Amino acid sequence: MPTEAVQHFWAQAERSGLLVPDEASAVLEKVTADPATTADELASRLIEKRLLTPFQAEQLLAGRGEECVIAGRYRILEKLGEGGMGAVYKAQDTTLDRVVAVKVLPPGRLNDAEAVARFQREAKALARLSHPHIIHAFDAGEDRDRHFLVMEFVEGVTLDRVLREHGALSPTQVADLVYQAALGLEHAHEKGLIHRDIKPANLLVAGRRRRETPRPRPGPVHAGSDR
Repeated sequence: MPTEAVQHFWAQAERSGLLVPDEASAVLEKVTADPATTADELASRLIEKRLLTPFQAEQLLAGRGEECVIAGRYRILEKLGEGGMGAVYKAQDTTLDRVVAVKVLPPGRLNDAEAVARFQREAKALARLSHPHIIHAFDAGEDRDRHFLVMEFVEGVTLDRVLREHGALSPTQVADLVYQAALGLEHAHEKGLIHRDIKPANLLVAGRRRRETPRPRPGPVHAGSDR
């Protein structure tokens, strides 16, 4: 019989919606056959079988598995980054079967009326924009006292990271990046919005599979973008 820790881990994984019992039953059978298996070992096996991501397993082991599912629909896969106005996660939209980016307001800011209002303004401002060089907004709402904003997920790295890892860019590359960013800003200005925090950390350079275009990074990039 599995240990109490393993049973607790498994129950939490099912309750949170992170595990589909039919898909994970084979792993559970092996664990049941070896009662000495620990919760950490079970987590490792589920990661190996790609039934959990390392981030999900870490959260489950810490007793925070339910935080990995937002609005019963967005299954958190990994953490992408964090700033003063929230953490950004890579997630699976289980309804539309697509990968998205989800920004969540920090729990410590929930009682900050201005922070909540700013977060909501950001979501509304982003929803007004539709341009190839600006992240698209898909959804927003509140779930169990968590304010969230769902956005397009773009595979890439921020421009500040590119500069740190590769040094100064050529004049041609700089001109191209600035031009593309300016096109996005022009669209925002046409919609009556002003971006107040343009910097390399808030520009995302897409991966090679897509045209290499800088896009506002999910997170602080849109904060305070309305007039």
